[in-house]
Amino acid sequence: IAKVLGAILPNLTSFYMLDAITQNKPIPNTYFATALGYCVLYSGAVLSLGIAMFQTRPLEAQGGSSSMPALVGVLAWLGRAGSAACVITGGVLLSLSQYHTAGGFSLAAALLVGGIVGWMIWGLFGRGAKWTYLLAVIADVAVLISSGLILSGLWTPGDDQESGAWVMRAVVSAAAAAGVLLIMLLPRTRCHFNTESL
Repeated sequence: IAKVLGAILPNLTSFYMLDAITQNKPIPNTYFATALGYCVLYSGAVLSLGIAMFQTRPLEAQGGSSSMPALVGVLAWLGRAGSAACVITGGVLLSLSQYHTAGGFSLAAALLVGGIVGWMIWGLFGRGAKWTYLLAVIADVAVLISSGLILSGLWTPGDDQESGAWVMRAVVSAAAAAGVLLIMLLPRTRCHFNTESL
């Protein structure tokens, strides 16, 4: 299975030049040409597959997208970008031989499944599904509570050497979560999700 997945997924070791750079060895032009050719051919194959998959499929317009508040659209596309990053990371892990272990396959599978499910949820969020609004608010409040516990010193994830890093992460997370919560509580946002009765 690993060999089949390794043949399908991109081989990123073709672009690994760190050994030559750190040892002050010249990188031959043929290496660059081979890596460029591999990149162009692989990208072309993936794009061709995507075109073939969607060429005859009627794509539906996103319902309510013309009335969707701009900030909701930004949140939806940020969520989809994060989901795509999870899928790409899972694919990269599968292409690296050091992750060809039970734990590595589990992590890659979790990233792939989480990214795909996240992509669908954020798409429904952009369309105004009420349950996605509730899910986003609950997740946002959970981030605010955990950040507050870290900042107040009631909870210290990790060891004491990284406590400063955790405090900085908590500050950034709390600021982002507060901004998202403000967007979620705006009247136009609530109207988009039809949550006036909540």
